[in-house]
Amino acid sequence: MTSPEPGKQSSSGLIAIIGATNNNFKFLVLLIHIVKDMLGFVALHGQGQSQLIALYSFIFFVVLMVAVICFFAYYKPNALTSASLQQWPDFCQRVSGHWGELVLPDESSAISFVTVFAEASTNTLIMSGTSYDRRGVRVAKWETTASCIYLPKDKVFYYWEGWRASHPDEKYEGFGEITFDHSPGRIDRGSGMFSDANLRDLKDAARRRTIFKRCTKDEAKTVHDGDTKTIADLIQRVWQQNQ
Repeated sequence: MTSPEPGKQSSSGLIAIIGATNNNFKFLVLLIHIVKDMLGFVALHGQGQSQLIALYSFIFFVVLMVAVICFFAYYKPNALTSASLQQWPDFCQRVSGHWGELVLPDESSAISFVTVFAEASTNTLIMSGTSYDRRGVRVAKWETTASCIYLPKDKVFYYWEGWRASHPDEKYEGFGEITFDHSPGRIDRGSGMFSDANLRDLKDAARRRTIFKRCTKDEAKTVHDGDTKTIADLIQRVWQQNQ
């Protein structure tokens, strides 16, 4: 099997992200996150006037985006929605629930137990996860702050923020994507990747591959009520089942 050329792979990924922003509001939210990171990098690593320019630029950009959204909401409300939103509730229902996210390589964390649910008021799919190492020790917590769905490929793009137990005062964040296995009914498996970066130290940035497996009711109960040893045993079983 031949791998796609780098240029073509990047272009197809960009097209998928743009296609996934199935309304203009979600596109603007993701755009704000991208610009925030770029200007945040300049503000952290720049000096003097460059830091002020980055700060003022971000404030101006946010005000501009709010003005654009208000304009469309008042004069062209239909521009903020799309026909694909009719299929959105069905997809969200099929992926909602408790998941185990296996992280490769499993250096700092081996698995995240993730709760996926739909926020109907904002038409957003929300994910909240707690990460553990192979010993069953909780090492991090994270949650999504923006997401969008690419229905033709059963794919979700998201932006996340979180904290590690080893560095509680430092925020980590990044982008991620999940491609769920296509199924006409409930979806139980998927795979993807996410980027992991500490804005205070970009040398620590990493990209990790993930495998998603839906948790059973007993597994979800173990994560919620179990002690460290019980959770460690569960993690070992989940890994063995997916090797």
